[in-house]
Amino acid sequence: MTSFYFTELYMTPDKIALAEEQPLPETLRRMSLLTRVLCFLALGRPNLEDHWKSLQSEQAFETVRSRLCSILASTITTASVLLATSVVFVSTGSPVPYLDYTSPAPHC
Repeated sequence: MTSFYFTELYMTPDKIALAEEQPLPETLRRMSLLTRVLCFLALGRPNLEDHWKSLQSEQAFETVRSRLCSILASTITTASVLLATSVVFVSTGSPVPYLDYTSPAPHC
């Protein structure tokens, strides 16, 4: 079974065209603030330059892929710790008797 990376979709059979680096398309250069924030959260960079360059060569792709896997692992770990902390606070009782978490009355 052959491995299929999504970068093969962007590659051409011409070896000369692969050696030349293609510039980032203009439509991907102009991004709104929301898109920049989403790119920063997903890719670790505020633009798509590094990701586009990684699609141009196998070695750069593997470098960027490993960095993105590291970002994803950190994000999942952080989310798991926050979820576990929330579960602990929700599932435990009040530490002091005068502040009852289960009471429907306000605590004023």
